Amino acid sequence: MITDIITSIKDMVHAPVNPFFSVAVKDGQYECGNRESYYAKKLPDETFSYDISNNKVLANADEFGTLKTVTFYRGCYTCDDIPGVWVSKDFGQAGPFYFRLTVEGQEVSLRDGSLPCQSDLAENLIPRAAFTHPRLTATVLSYAPISADGKRRPRALVYGLYLENTTDGDVKGTVIPPDFSPDKDYFTIPDASGKMVECGAMTEAGQMSESGQTTPAVPFHLKKGGGAWFPMVIYAPGESGAVKEIEEAGTLHWLNETLSCFRGMLGILKMDGDPLTAAIFERAVYQGISAFGMDRDGAICGSNWGTFPATRQIWMKDMYYSSLPLSVLNPDFFRQSCLWFTEHGIRPEGSKYQGGAAHSLSNSLTSVLMGVLYYEATADREFFLTHRETVEVFEEILEEVLALKEGDVWLFSTVWISDALALGKYHTGSNICAWKAFNGMARLMGEVFEDQEKQKKYGEIAGEIKKAIETYMVTDGRFGPQYLEGIGGLTPETQTRYPISEYEKKYVDQALTFYPDIINGDEINLMMHDGEESDTTLIPFYGYKTYDDPVVRNYARFSASEENPTYGTECRGIKWGHESGATFPGYTTAFSGVVDEETMNGERGYMTELKRLCDLDGSWWWWPYKCDTKTGDVVRLNCCGKCGWAAGVFASLFMTQILGVRYDAPSKTLNFEPFSPGSSFEWNDARTGSGKFDFTYRKTADAVTASVTSRVDHQVTLVLTLITDGIPKFTDSGKIAEFEETEFLGKRAVKIQTVLKPDQKVKIETS
Repeated sequence: MITDIITSIKDMVHAPVNPFFSVAVKDGQYECGNRESYYAKKLPDETFSYDISNNKVLANADEFGTLKTVTFYRGCYTCDDIPGVWVSKDFGQAGPFYFRLTVEGQEVSLRDGSLPCQSDLAENLIPRAAFTHPRLTATVLSYAPISADGKRRPRALVYGLYLENTTDGDVKGTVIPPDFSPDKDYFTIPDASGKMVECGAMTEAGQMSESGQTTPAVPFHLKKGGGAWFPMVIYAPGESGAVKEIEEAGTLHWLNETLSCFRGMLGILKMDGDPLTAAIFERAVYQGISAFGMDRDGAICGSNWGTFPATRQIWMKDMYYSSLPLSVLNPDFFRQSCLWFTEHGIRPEGSKYQGGAAHSLSNSLTSVLMGVLYYEATADREFFLTHRETVEVFEEILEEVLALKEGDVWLFSTVWISDALALGKYHTGSNICAWKAFNGMARLMGEVFEDQEKQKKYGEIAGEIKKAIETYMVTDGRFGPQYLEGIGGLTPETQTRYPISEYEKKYVDQALTFYPDIINGDEINLMMHDGEESDTTLIPFYGYKTYDDPVVRNYARFSASEENPTYGTECRGIKWGHESGATFPGYTTAFSGVVDEETMNGERGYMTELKRLCDLDGSWWWWPYKCDTKTGDVVRLNCCGKCGWAAGVFASLFMTQILGVRYDAPSKTLNFEPFSPGSSFEWNDARTGSGKFDFTYRKTADAVTASVTSRVDHQVTLVLTLITDGIPKFTDSGKIAEFEETEFLGKRAVKIQTVLKPDQKVKIETS
């Protein structure tokens, strides 16, 4: 992996082939990097794509480097759509784009597979397709430029071809840029000197396009060992200023800036014993942030399911979950998304639905949830003090939620999650969101505004909500006490069932097609887990309870077992009624069941299944199975596109529960509780909101070692917890540390608290 400045495009062309996310095609035969993937046997497939985004532009490339579609976002608008959608976005699309060549007078195709081709993701980020010709190699690179600090995002795409002579003599020919349409205002290409110039529509070399211009085929003459770079910029109609912005600094500069931006967000994670999981984590974060669209001014204007295909509808829950890991990895972007939700998070009243907070409690609370998560990660008091109107919106939302309370029980009714019903009179996941919102607002009001009255009010409400959840929403299951999807009533007799008659007929007709396995006569069985419910899965991420809490463990185990009536044994996931054999968020719920190496990476391990379901570009598809299909018989575009929802939930759980990294910025407290049953790891330059640290975790038969190096300019409190039977020592001084004995998942652990100073490294070893 390249971590330093790239000095030439040739560096990127010759970077090692991605060992996991790659597709080689020769004589019509496909060989894929991730051989564990069920999708390795599902090529060719016109819906396969490598996806490229800087949020202002989204492009989808096939295994030959052809840009099938390029999307430019324009804005968003309110609509009256299905239950989980009430905002749509506007965009324009163009494509396909692909290069052609002539070599010594013979035309060469870079699209039909006639030449051997190796495509992959260089640096786990940049789509690259390398063709082998008897006289040269031709490599297509695609990237959406973004500055290292993320503040500049040209509304354009760099699409270039690098040629390299592989013979002992000279090689001559021409590069023929893409054919497209008579509209000249879409792209620029290089002239003979390599400088980018605007051009009109392109047809055959030397012929006239409909706009009356000659197609500017670009000649090349390569000496022995020589190479040449032919960059093209595809930009939004009428916005050729983006070309100037790229041209002034050069495509190499923007390539380095783009890599620096994502490395600044992701850091460098190495897992020697499980490198595929580390690579999937990075791709999950990329899938989540790249689902978002921005207009020409850089304002967020919604999201897609994932990165392909672009759909005008904005599923509000998808957008929220896609953004979750950004709360710590890219808090500036997360804050922008939070502000979008303050405007659009609550469904307005329409002809189809009443709207308001009662429509979807968890959706209505999204902006509040994001606001408090942002504060926890950054301690950005200045933002909230400067934007007091945003906090006022939060308070208005909480007051609307409080109006939903009935009687003395601190639980709130709601109708929908997203497009599925929030089952029961009270839905568990939705009320956990309510707890997080009120609990976080108590802290925000007290610490930022010094409003002790509201801090006390919201804190007491959060306490009452949690008490009610634990009193009424826990039941005895096969594995012990566990949560229910929702509850039908407040007594043991009514807890696990809910009459269908309680729903309006239009809701039943629309939603119950998703639930054939839980309808018993005229009642709904609430002893189940809905695969498209992720807020209970996020309980430890929200801080409601710890990962090893027995009720949380039992519920995770139940959800991925045959005890759950919606679980499918063939697809090893949670079914989605008559629509799909499995829905992907259910696999991230199953992932929360990891307790040891076997449940992580064993033959039936939950991470193992995520690897097998990972496509060759590192993404997951929303509905990977059709109904009544066998294990491994997966599909790609099964009505829904790629799943940013699952990517965001996975990345959030992986960082905080598997790597065990949590930084509370307001208190300057860093919690490092490495679990990682599949591998030791190093995570350098790890972003944790307003913090940045290096982490290492090593486990051998003889010792467990962990270290943290501070990259911030102030001291922090480090709380480090290690699962071990040994006695901890500070290895740099050899002294025995003061520690507290504790447990994690039934195993002995030791907890050490110390002060970590700027640039200091603390290393602790137990044996």
